Amino acid sequence: MPDPEVDITFDEDNRIRVMPKEKFKQTEQLESECQAFSEKIQGFSGTVDMLVEVLDGEANKIEQEKMRAIGQRNRAEMEAEARRRKEQTMKAAITEKQAEL
Repeated sequence: MPDPEVDITFDEDNRIRVMPKEKFKQTEQLESECQAFSEKIQGFSGTVDMLVEVLDGEANKIEQEKMRAIGQRNRAEMEAEARRRKEQTMKAAITEKQAEL
């Protein structure tokens, strides 16, 4: 027994269609819209991947500069400490020389 809800028709190319012509056209339109959306999403994904790579590169550069700045700060602190010790040594030597005189 044929199903009363199923409407079998022929389209303009003489192909058998089980669904109404309008629904079939809507389905085809939806399929093309879905494909366009998928292409846009893939393009967006590529853009995001490229952005992530750029940001990772910049993060690495920032980290290297941060480490370089920390090293320079430590070197400056060590230099100040070395100068203070040298000044104390020189003052001690001056005091010793003055005591000899």
